[in-house]
Amino acid sequence: MLLICCAVMWLAFSCRTKHAALVPQPDKSVAGDSSAAMKIQPFHFHTLSLKFNAEVQSGDENNNFSGNIFVVRDSALWISLQKFGLEVVRALITHDSVRMLDRINKSYLAGDFSLISGILKTSIDFDGLQSLITGNDVMSYEGFGYTEINTGDTVVYYFAKRNKKTGDASTMSISQEIRVTLADSKICKNTISNISQNSGWAAFSYSDFKNFDGQKLPGKINFQVSNIGTLQGIIEFTRITPEKKESLPFIVPDTYVKKN
Repeated sequence: MLLICCAVMWLAFSCRTKHAALVPQPDKSVAGDSSAAMKIQPFHFHTLSLKFNAEVQSGDENNNFSGNIFVVRDSALWISLQKFGLEVVRALITHDSVRMLDRINKSYLAGDFSLISGILKTSIDFDGLQSLITGNDVMSYEGFGYTEINTGDTVVYYFAKRNKKTGDASTMSISQEIRVTLADSKICKNTISNISQNSGWAAFSYSDFKNFDGQKLPGKINFQVSNIGTLQGIIEFTRITPEKKESLPFIVPDTYVKKN
């Protein structure tokens, strides 16, 4: 749900004082390499329509939002964030573009994924956003070089340094801890941080799994994102369908000002 976090942080952190971020460490040290593939059950889909409610806390400020997300697998993400029944943020994300409307301040952002990475101080791409929404692993990053520990009812896969498969030197490597339930092989917690000074980190916990076409999709996501400040909250999906949307509308009004 970094997309929702990014939209909220864009609104909430524009005038905040900077604070140092603490990067979380694995719950316990892990030792020994595992050559076996990670046992994670992915969620498969073509299109996905999600309606959600979200409670977000930033410092002493609490906000409640609702919204809709439409996902076209490996192609596009569309989100509408609402408060008091009125849209406050709309975003359209593709592999190579990021566009966001701020209805409150009548402004917009347009560019590539460096916009989101710049706001969150966390390396992210389209596959990352899509995976975090569905509770999947990020498939655009390498799946080897991790350490593994069995904690009883879960198994933890820890990457001290996980590189992108493309080998793009401009893409940051990440440190990642993936906690998976042994009962159904679903990710129950995903913690990601950049390997650099003053970088951000994000942690997502998945629960209340819903049955969807014979698969399980998380119905509730607890999140915490930290960069220049800390944002945390809960997202609950109130409707999940495979609905197809004829179009993903995104029009910038002439009166809106572009933000750099």
